[in-house]
Amino acid sequence: MNGPAEGTTSRAWIALCLTGLALAGIAWRVLTLGMAEHLARRDPGAAMAWRAGDSEALLGRFGPQGDASVEPALQVATARAGIRAAPLDGRGYRLLAHQAEQARDLISAEKFYGLAAARGPRDVPSLSWMTNRALARGDYVHAFANIDQLLRVQPELLSKLTLVLISLVDNAPVQDDLANLLQKSPPWRSDFLVRLIMFSKNNTALFSLIERLRLTSPGLSDVELSKWLDRLGNDRAWGAAYLIWVQSLPVDARQHIGNVYNGDFEREPSNSGFDWRFTSIPGARISREQVTGAGGQMALRVDFEDRRVPFKNASQLLALAPGKYRFQGRVRLDDLRSERGLVWTLACAESRQVIAETEPMTGHHVWRDFAVDASVPADSCGGQWLTLRIPARIPAEQLIGGTAWFDDLQIQAVSR
Repeated sequence: MNGPAEGTTSRAWIALCLTGLALAGIAWRVLTLGMAEHLARRDPGAAMAWRAGDSEALLGRFGPQGDASVEPALQVATARAGIRAAPLDGRGYRLLAHQAEQARDLISAEKFYGLAAARGPRDVPSLSWMTNRALARGDYVHAFANIDQLLRVQPELLSKLTLVLISLVDNAPVQDDLANLLQKSPPWRSDFLVRLIMFSKNNTALFSLIERLRLTSPGLSDVELSKWLDRLGNDRAWGAAYLIWVQSLPVDARQHIGNVYNGDFEREPSNSGFDWRFTSIPGARISREQVTGAGGQMALRVDFEDRRVPFKNASQLLALAPGKYRFQGRVRLDDLRSERGLVWTLACAESRQVIAETEPMTGHHVWRDFAVDASVPADSCGGQWLTLRIPARIPAEQLIGGTAWFDDLQIQAVSR
């Protein structure tokens, strides 16, 4: 009587045990996977103890460049096991590449580094090796492609690669490949061009590259152009700088070119080139404002806050030829209080020699004219700075308050 019931109970017990074993197996697999993943990057050896075939443990066992204390054969075997476990992970190929490089098998090393870089676009060690390899054999197209990828992945590498790129600019065929890349406007372009403009010692090669970029689409950005004009000025190439700046202006703005540009302040200053440069300083505020009596709609306004201000923060770079000139304009003062007043100064950009300075302006009055004569010497004065400043000799003389307005500034050549 008890036989069938006992058989049913036994089968149920066996099924329960099998279910329990299955659940235990699943739990163990989850545990080993979890522990392997947790330990893979911290302790690959311990990770492999939990799960010998874990790809993270295999590929992270010896680090990016292998482990000199481990037999090469073991590292190669581990790399191949890692590739079998994770064929789309480039680290196994990089380890094979490193071992091939150590064995002086550069053909295999290049193949494996290429595979590593293809599977890991952010693999800096592989990209760096491929870059050096391409440069060594004069394959600049691939070298620049790798450099582009490196700088997209880690922009901070630019500081290390700048000198390499600058040295390549001197080579005309290489410059063609670099220019072709830069014309595609990679995200690191402006940072590199600013560094190139600042640090390049080869003026001829630099001029060739920058002018090529300026004259082809997309041209130079405002930042790039500003740095280029500053470099030309530092090199005393005033004529070239002025011509390039004029060419960069909108067509309608070129109709108003004069010895002083935008002297009526009708256009928003660009703060670069041969345009007005207004810089901030505590205690003063520079702006363009509408005001009654202006020649057009706008005039320059400078407000002072009754404090010491070493003011020289409104200026324009000029390119006057040697000769005699008259600087003139209009000024309105609203209770301008200053021991030394405000003056406009014209000085040589190279020697800092002052060649003209207006009478100090202070007090309160409606719009009136002012003028001063200047003589630009033939030597060391290819560029000039026109600057509004306080001619203070000591800090106490920098104290100033009130408002000054200026309009219709111009410089005209005179025959006498």
